[in-house]
Amino acid sequence: MKKLTPSAIMVRVAPAAVRWPERDTSFTWQYLHESVDTLRGTAEIVDGMADEIESNQDLSEAGRRRRIAEIGLKAINDLRAAKPVASARSSVKGTVETLSARVAAAIKPPSSPADIALAAEIRAHMRSLGKEAHGFFNKYGADERVASAVLNAPAFLSGLNDTEHAHYRMQAETRIDPKAREAMEILSKAGSELEDAVSSAERLIGERTGLVKNRKGEWEPPAMPAVPSVTKAA
Repeated sequence: MKKLTPSAIMVRVAPAAVRWPERDTSFTWQYLHESVDTLRGTAEIVDGMADEIESNQDLSEAGRRRRIAEIGLKAINDLRAAKPVASARSSVKGTVETLSARVAAAIKPPSSPADIALAAEIRAHMRSLGKEAHGFFNKYGADERVASAVLNAPAFLSGLNDTEHAHYRMQAETRIDPKAREAMEILSKAGSELEDAVSSAERLIGERTGLVKNRKGEWEPPAMPAVPSVTKAA
């Protein structure tokens, strides 16, 4: 079981965090940085505890391996329930949803009978264009009436699929509030990097403490060799 070093832990657990905004930028970024501190710190603590047990000559080799594996399992379970990680996940999700709602609200749906009728005509025209519908939106999507008609209705009414509809919404949101859209993308990426960091920390701890994954993908201690029984001669 290879010993961990601080540099190895930093390289494998959230290396992208060095490019994140400073922790005092907002509560969300504070929680994200604290999560990384928790993940890395836990790996270091586990490594130190494993060192102590490995040098304990009062235990048998099997006893040392068993004790270290128990520490690894507890550490992994504690990480999954760690408050900083839970706070970061919740804050990222809430902030992204708030920003998304703010930008989406700027694409106001048509309200007057005349605007509603115009929106229906725009969607029908796009739908009639078939594959050329993309070119139409790319050309006229900056027009608030076109954006409103297409983005405030189901994708199929404009001849689009859900992926295309989401793409055009992202374009419109970027045009309306580029700073908010950028913040959403950066936070969403950081949220994904946090999940990768949790998985990386688990793998590091699992490797350091000799754990293996079973068929269900769950960490567990390795099978210990059976201790031969001693039979007294008659």
